Amino acid sequence: MQVFALKGSVFIVALALIFSYAGAMADENATKWMQIGAQEQLKENYSEAVEAYKKAVSAYDRSIEANPQDSEAWNGKGVALNSLVYVLHEEELKCYDSALELDPKNVMALNNKGSTLLILERYEDAIKAFNQAIEMNPDDIYAQVKKADALMELQRYNESFKAYLGALDYTDRSIKENPDDPWSWLARGSILLELGRYGEAIDSYDHAIELEPGSLAARAFKETALRIYGAKNKAA
Repeated sequence: MQVFALKGSVFIVALALIFSYAGAMADENATKWMQIGAQEQLKENYSEAVEAYKKAVSAYDRSIEANPQDSEAWNGKGVALNSLVYVLHEEELKCYDSALELDPKNVMALNNKGSTLLILERYEDAIKAFNQAIEMNPDDIYAQVKKADALMELQRYNESFKAYLGALDYTDRSIKENPDDPWSWLARGSILLELGRYGEAIDSYDHAIELEPGSLAARAFKETALRIYGAKNKAA
């Protein structure tokens, strides 16, 4: 059941969290297992991914036992639980709430909490979490994109479209300032994918791959974009 859940998941959110926030996580050993899990998942080695994520959860549990006041360890455990997919998401929320109780300005925990609320279809609550993250960091592209996702689910299409375009504008400005940043190209591709601009999304992923040939995430997302693009052209 665990492997099936991973195989059937859409894990762009989890990957974004892992690769964007891994450097900030408190436990280096846990971060290592999170990265291994993500790599194995992208290679469709689901059993290996599950085992790596379980080891990450255990590593964070050890960190929390040693220091229950470690906000980053609580946040990291929530991300690790999210990556397992099959767990009860309420357990993740408890981790993020613990992190925020210890550090109310933990933007990563706010974003992660919002993402879990989005999975639970608690869209208004998710928007509140993302708004808090954006208030603390107006340039937080992850919060902007996930807020747009929540607005889309609520059928608030004009607001959602505006939020996506705002995030796209930020990535374009980031690329103008630093055209050699593969993450900006990867983020740009994912936003364009949400907007249905598949050709431009594929071009952005190509830029990310050119800058970082070993990026499994960029290659996986490009394959997704090509699959959707091909299916839509076939239907037309």
